[in-house]
Amino acid sequence: LAGTLRVLPSLLGYNLDEEMMGYTLLTNKDRGSLDDDQHQRPFFFKVVIVTILKNHGYYTEYSLQTFSSANETGWSRCSGDLLKAGNHNIRVAFMQREAVVCGGAAHWLFFGLPAAIYTLDLSNETGHVSITELKGIDNLWVLGVLCVLGLRDKPYLTVDTEAKLMLLCLQQDGHQVQIWTSRDNKMFFQSSILKLKQRVCKCLGEKSGIVLFMDKQRVVYLADVKTGVMQEVTQWPYNIGLCRQNTVLVEMDWPAFFAFRLGVAGT
Repeated sequence: LAGTLRVLPSLLGYNLDEEMMGYTLLTNKDRGSLDDDQHQRPFFFKVVIVTILKNHGYYTEYSLQTFSSANETGWSRCSGDLLKAGNHNIRVAFMQREAVVCGGAAHWLFFGLPAAIYTLDLSNETGHVSITELKGIDNLWVLGVLCVLGLRDKPYLTVDTEAKLMLLCLQQDGHQVQIWTSRDNKMFFQSSILKLKQRVCKCLGEKSGIVLFMDKQRVVYLADVKTGVMQEVTQWPYNIGLCRQNTVLVEMDWPAFFAFRLGVAGT
């Protein structure tokens, strides 16, 4: 909000050609129950980068690196920083590169072989890393194969209004979205089916119950995740090739934002 820019040190052992990357940015509000008085604490942030390393042609190894405002000496590796997916009998690919922060942990979504969906989980407090298989989702094998072949939009992991993990699965007809909700961040059940008036082909993201979709003509829509009511986003730059990797949904408190900027300008 202050318009400042910080250049972080180079990542440890980063190789653009051999790795895929995921990320998240954690602040005071993501530090769990220990931060009930977060407004009285000094501002804190932690940048987390997960890299997937290629081994014998497959992306099978993970490395987690963090940079924290509490320790600005450089990047450090989290506990359990290198996980070999072979230990879990999976070979994986990113489904979603930005993490979902829920229940005091950051979760990255993966597809693995044999067909299954996993999350790579990082505890915000302890730095403990684990892999969780998401269960209870119907026709998972078909879903995974179609996603890998590019014949169907990938599921989108987010958080519902009750702070539970939620998986949005756009159907091939482009008019329906299966919504799967977790009981314990592991076992999922189908909570509802969202029916869309306009046919779409991509889910670009979700924030605070509003989902951003795009159709084959690159027209962008906002849809309410509970009602399915859609609204076209007007004056959109259609020549931009939108995808999940370059789309970031941000919820803004505009009065607070302008008041803050006016205060900065007046000092």
